[in-house]
Amino acid sequence: QRCLVKFVPCLFEGENPYLVPMMLGWSRDIICLRSESQKNPRTWKIMYIAPCGKRLKSIEEVALYLAQCHNSIPIDFFCFDPWVKVLDEFIATGNNINVPDITQGKELNPIPAVNNIDTSVPVIDYITENDPQGNVCMPTTDPAFLLSCDCEDTCSDKRKCACAQLTIKATAQDARD
Repeated sequence: QRCLVKFVPCLFEGENPYLVPMMLGWSRDIICLRSESQKNPRTWKIMYIAPCGKRLKSIEEVALYLAQCHNSIPIDFFCFDPWVKVLDEFIATGNNINVPDITQGKELNPIPAVNNIDTSVPVIDYITENDPQGNVCMPTTDPAFLLSCDCEDTCSDKRKCACAQLTIKATAQDARD
């Protein structure tokens, strides 16, 4: 029952996405693994612990667990990089101008900007969709252009995920060039 905590996006508006699992009862532990290797005697790993106590050691395990529990926490809210300190918040100091949210509420989380050089306030017209400038022509007739997937399983099968396939094709083309 403790693992069936519902994720309601509007309750976490403006929060650091990496903190949301902790607010829902998860914990994120940093683990030091010792190795026999002289070159790299220690390896740091992340482990998430679900509210029910289940230990999850990879993004794949978290994705599977979320699917099994029918939990809607986005998989992007989990970070397995041990060097990312999810509890730390960057606070700019000594800045002349501080804009708390350049999106003016158009994004779920604010995107701040600071100016440490002078006192000019940046004029930012933040948009959430593509807006080609000048002579740029976007090929909107190509169905593969700006493709997104319709996966409902956190894109776990790369053979079926349209985004993954597009990346694979582009990478293959790069290798040929």
